Parts: sequence; C-alpha cells; structure tokens
Amino acid sequence: MFAEMIMYAQLIKEQEAEETASKNNEPYIILCDRSIIEPAAYIGIDNLSIMLAQYGKDFNQTRDSYNLVIHLTTAAKDAGEFYTTQNNTARTESVIQAIEIDNNILQIWSNHPNRVIITNSEHSFDKKIEHIKEAISKHLHNIDLINSQDREDR
Repeated sequence: MFAEMIMYAQLIKEQEAEETASKNNEPYIILCDRSIIEPAAYIGIDNLSIMLAQYGKDFNQTRDSYNLVIHLTTAAKDAGEFYTTQNNTARTESVIQAIEIDNNILQIWSNHPNRVIITNSEHSFDKKIEHIKEAISKHLHNIDLINSQDREDR
C-alpha cells in the first residue's frame, strides 16, 4: 500500500535525523515537511493506526511526539489565485480536493497540544515564512523559559 510506504519512509527519515542530531551533544532542531501520521489524511486515522501498530507505535503518542506542529493552510483556501498544478508535477489535486485534504490534515492534528495554523489571510508566501519563524522562535523561547524554571527549582 502506497500510504504505508510513505509512512515508513518518513519514519526512517525521522529516526535518521534524530540519530544524527543527537550525536553532536548539542541542542538541535529537526524540521520536517511532513510527518509519520499525515497519510491518515488520505486513508483515515483507523487505517494508519493499524499500520503504526506494526511498528510498535500508537497514533496519539506518535502525533504528540512532535513538539510543535505548524500547519500551512493550502493556497486553495482563500488564495485560490495562487494554487496551481502547473508549477509542481507532484501536485495533482484540484482546488476542491486540496481543500478536502487540508481539512483532513487539520483534523488529524486537531488534538495536538502545540499546533499553530498559518492561514492565507495576508495572501503572501513571504508572510507565511515570517509566521513560521515567529512560531518557532516563540516555541523555543517557551522551552527556554521552562528549562530555566526547572534549573531554578533544583
């Protein structure tokens, strides 16, 4: 099944990134364009849960293992003039299909404890990038505050 191949490939990429980064003994950030659970947007959470179980993983635990989730809303929503299949051969979805998949992705991440949704309200990809940087910076600042508090409590 194609979704299982995608999930497995992402699992391997994330494990390799974690292993490589942790060898430095320095703080690190791993950014992923996709996640292990996103195939659920196409096949459903129940089907993905069955596949994850084969690797000893639980859907909720896997979802919550990501420290921060930044959802970039598809241009098909509220910025249709920027949505095209002409500049990306991998993109085959119609506007309606893209919106449906985007809604599915929002749903699978809906219970994540630290999710940021970046909309198309400003109709600018550069603004989306700024919002991504802000979300990461804020998250890192919050982690630093928590770690500082932990040190003070000791």
